[in-house]
Amino acid sequence: MFDSTKSSEFSQLPQAMVKDMLTQTDSVKNHLFYKFQELIERRDEYRDILTKEGLLKNDSELPSVDITPTACGVDGSFAIDRLIATDVIAIAGVAVEGLTPPSETKFWPDPYHESIVMSVNHSDATSIVLGAIMMCMELELAAKAPHNVVFFDGSLTTPLIYINKAMYELESVSRDLSKILKSRLSKALESYATILKTCRTDKIFVGVPKYTTTQEITQGRLNQIGHEDRGFLSQIMKSGEFIGPVPMQRPESRWFIRNAPVGLKPLADEIAASMKDLLVAYYRPTIHSPALRLEFASSSRDYSQLLAHLFECIRFQSSPPGIMEPFPLYLADRMVKKLSIALPAIRRATTQEMVLQWDDDSQEMFLALHGYRT
Repeated sequence: MFDSTKSSEFSQLPQAMVKDMLTQTDSVKNHLFYKFQELIERRDEYRDILTKEGLLKNDSELPSVDITPTACGVDGSFAIDRLIATDVIAIAGVAVEGLTPPSETKFWPDPYHESIVMSVNHSDATSIVLGAIMMCMELELAAKAPHNVVFFDGSLTTPLIYINKAMYELESVSRDLSKILKSRLSKALESYATILKTCRTDKIFVGVPKYTTTQEITQGRLNQIGHEDRGFLSQIMKSGEFIGPVPMQRPESRWFIRNAPVGLKPLADEIAASMKDLLVAYYRPTIHSPALRLEFASSSRDYSQLLAHLFECIRFQSSPPGIMEPFPLYLADRMVKKLSIALPAIRRATTQEMVLQWDDDSQEMFLALHGYRT
């Protein structure tokens, strides 16, 4: 018998609420069971359709690769410590080298990174601008990486979306924060254009989003509106199989960067135009991995060499079991996600330094730098 009163997961909830929530698990179970059962029963049907359309293939059909490509992963994060009088923010981007192929030497003895820590005034738009600055860091780190394959955590369209949103909010945030984004925008857009226009088999920039709702395959090819591609294909595909590449699903409105500085408008327009050339492939490297969504740009009509190099790299970087993404992305993600844990420690160190220089009643200063929650 399940004793809800002894479960730490529910220790802060009213007992009656816990019991009410647990009685609803049957409906969740029934929904998921029916959904998965239907998918498994029709799996062979779906596989036949994809095979007949020339979409479902095996990586053994691709050309052989003599040397395993080198790889790195790029990710970023930001955190806000909301205090009574101000906000303390931190932004970081990190590029981490993956497993080194036997025939290669390490490029980087340590991860490359960029970071900013500062205090800003309260604003609802702060998180939007922080996200854009984070994307600028990631783009610059990715473009400078010397590796054959550069894995970008998330979709290749995400930087444009973040930057576009932030350009609406520059007047709503701290002037210092606005200046940081403006000062980084030129270099970031140049890096973005490099990523979207590089079409070489020995230099591949690839976006690997973990969570996605896109439906190029399920809705576009199988007419399965209730499913999204990655979860669906993880149940359909076998180890070593891939699908695509196919054109990326386009939004209803055109891509653009609004309010781009006059001198950067041609570059912004070039980036927006490059979005229509983005391609998507799905690849399941091992039996213990889900299908990976891979986004990349290419002007070539023969993608066999590009896919051969990319899949060889992914197989090598996906060898550790239990890690459901290329190893360098896993490392980068683990590093940057600790930012929110480190920020309170930075605030405490700052407070201690201020106490040493504070001549008035320190109680008022402690109150101003206290978190806004109890």
